[in-house]
Amino acid sequence: MPSMMSRREFVRASAQGVAAASTASFFVSRSVLGADASRAYQAIFEPLDRFVEQYMRMMNAPGLTFVMADRSGVQRVASYGFSDVESKVAVNTNQLFEIGSISKSFLAICLLQLHDEGKLDLQKPLSEYLPWFRVESSFAPITTHHLLTHSAGIEGNAPVFLTDPGAKHRAANPPGENFHYCNTGYGLMGRLLETLDGRSLSESYRARVFEPLGMATAEPVITFDIRERLAKNYQAFRGDRPYARFDRLA
Repeated sequence: MPSMMSRREFVRASAQGVAAASTASFFVSRSVLGADASRAYQAIFEPLDRFVEQYMRMMNAPGLTFVMADRSGVQRVASYGFSDVESKVAVNTNQLFEIGSISKSFLAICLLQLHDEGKLDLQKPLSEYLPWFRVESSFAPITTHHLLTHSAGIEGNAPVFLTDPGAKHRAANPPGENFHYCNTGYGLMGRLLETLDGRSLSESYRARVFEPLGMATAEPVITFDIRERLAKNYQAFRGDRPYARFDRLA
């Protein structure tokens, strides 16, 4: 890969905020936090940037934000690549990324907090908390623990509320016997959290996770109001075939 600038020029440009790495299509914007970050970690910033660039090229990732922290707190925040590839708009550290199923960890934390507060028994049948949830099963009852561990035995991507009011979810195997990734189970637990916590899912996330951690700029739900703060999201251009890593993105 041809170099666009010398090592000295790279460091100088990086200190000013935005730098081009190995090619003109890769950018890094740095924001250092922490009083001792520049002294304690300065030596690893450049090789770390090179590693991130290599990783992004291998994964065909348009852009990302990377945060480095130690036990004393956040030490460095850096954004790489582009939020909008077509317009060559660089990612910045204030943009939000849609995190998808990583939000399952937030839900699990909230439910475990309810367990610690004595409001949720992880081993009690789910039907005792959500009596409207109906499942066709010849096995033992499904519990919150089964849902948390993706072992409830129900379909993984079925909607929580089926379109036919007479229909039921179906257990394919005894709860706790097999692991099967289950979005349906976490959808159910979202309803469980709202029921036991007496507030919306987003309000619970803010009060129980975001505020205690100082996540003041994070958002618990994607709405039109935050659309301008979102980094553009990319997926495979062709959805009718297996994704080839270096194929076109859209």
